[in-house]
Amino acid sequence: MLYEGFLIKSSVSAPAWLKNWRRRWVVIDNGRVRWFDAPFALGAASKPEPRAKGEPLRLDEDSRLESSDARPFALKVVAAACGRELVLQASNSAEYLALWSALQAAMNVVTERSP
Repeated sequence: MLYEGFLIKSSVSAPAWLKNWRRRWVVIDNGRVRWFDAPFALGAASKPEPRAKGEPLRLDEDSRLESSDARPFALKVVAAACGRELVLQASNSAEYLALWSALQAAMNVVTERSP
């Protein structure tokens, strides 16, 4: 687990004029970014993992991070291979740096796995 916590997330699949922002529990691990309505206990035997709110964003060696002007402390994740973008907003600069570091680490995991 590289990162988990509440962030504000822009909708991924909606057209630009219909984009909205929602508070989501975001999990970054194993070269992917997933989001849920609420936190959960990973690996808890008594409860199955909840269904993610959307298709996970799979990071690849061509993925990149960009600062976003959409909102303060916003970060855009671009997964070039699948043509998807995700914008996440941290609540402060410390959280922004932790998010940036986790995403960089997740992309490095993918790069290390590539031949």
